[in-house]
This record gives sequence, C-alpha cells and structure tokens, in this order.
Amino acid sequence: MNLIETTQELAFRARVRDWMDAHLQGEFAPLRGVGPMGSRGYDAALVKRPSRNSPEWQRRQLKSSADARDFVADLKKKLAGWSDRDE
Repeated sequence: MNLIETTQELAFRARVRDWMDAHLQGEFAPLRGVGPMGSRGYDAALVKRPSRNSPEWQRRQLKSSADARDFVADLKKKLAGWSDRDE
C-alpha cells in the first residue's frame, strides 16, 4: 500500500480546502475546521426519563464513532422501556 500522496492528490486536497473556506459561511461557519468524528466531537443529550414538563438531560460528548454507536444503543434501550404512561 502506497501512502505517499501524489501531486494530483495534494492539488485536489488544496482545491477542496479552498472550496470549503469559500462556502462554509453563515450558519455553516461553525463547521469550518471540523474534521471527521473525533476531531472536536459532537454534543449529544439523552433525556433521563420522559417528561411533559421539564425533562432532565444526560449530556455526552461523542468523540468517536464508537461513542456514537454506544449512544444510539443506549437510546434504543431507553426507548424500548418507555411507554406513554411514563412522565
């Protein structure tokens, strides 16, 4: 496997970087410099229990795809245990 980038690949990366700088503006400006999962992470929140009033939230920082998978698995477990009677 050759991991050395060719001149064409380096040029493509530069074009993509320039395009991103030009187009990540307005509401998308906070995404500037954010890479794939793990670079800064993503804030996620999961309600501790259902409530129609003011629910309590469990906040997590998802820094990797494994964190995201675990978060979704926990969410599915909680949803399976909740019913319309829960408040």
